Amino acid sequence: MTLIAAEWYESGSFYTFVVGSLLTVAVGVLAAWAALRAANPRCRLFYAMTTDQRLLNDAEAVRNRLVVSYEGEDLHDPHLVQLQLVSDGSRDILDQQFADAEPFVLDVSATVVAVLDVESRPAALRRPRLDVDGTTLRMRPGHLSRKQEISVSLLVNGEPKLEVEHSLVNVDVRQGTPRGTGVRSGLAEVAWCVGAVVAFVGFLILLRGAGIVLDKLFTWLGFL
Repeated sequence: MTLIAAEWYESGSFYTFVVGSLLTVAVGVLAAWAALRAANPRCRLFYAMTTDQRLLNDAEAVRNRLVVSYEGEDLHDPHLVQLQLVSDGSRDILDQQFADAEPFVLDVSATVVAVLDVESRPAALRRPRLDVDGTTLRMRPGHLSRKQEISVSLLVNGEPKLEVEHSLVNVDVRQGTPRGTGVRSGLAEVAWCVGAVVAFVGFLILLRGAGIVLDKLFTWLGFL
């Protein structure tokens, strides 16, 4: 009886079937991932106000006694604000994708007093060119590398609230941060599709092999 059992689940043909099935699934997964990535290149740009720090207390008594000024200008409601832009797609954002060479406009709904700092990560990547116009910060058309992060520190006068206006073509522009929006990244989308392919292929393999395995199992049980 032991020898009969060994004939089906310890035989070389059984393991050849298993290994062959796994290789088929692996090749299918790689093919699906490569095809999806090639057919659906995506540019995605996240924007967010990550910091809003009021410099004067809300209390009227404090406001009447303290004055914050910048280069001789008194500020009645100064805030330190940090804006973040993240190019999080699978492709770079190119100059040509700014339709009619229009800038990417970030409106903070408060007068921009000064741009205090601009950082780009990785540091080797070029920082964007920014212009201040009233309550808006205008980013000129330029190349944004994939995974590039840009942080802009501002001093504003008034309660800030961020809105954007843009003319980017074939760019998915979203408010928030890549990890804080609940939006699946490009790799997550690929993983979802691959999971569906694996499940489908696995089901087909199951249908193909179930009859063989059950037949061998019943044959083995018949000899017990």
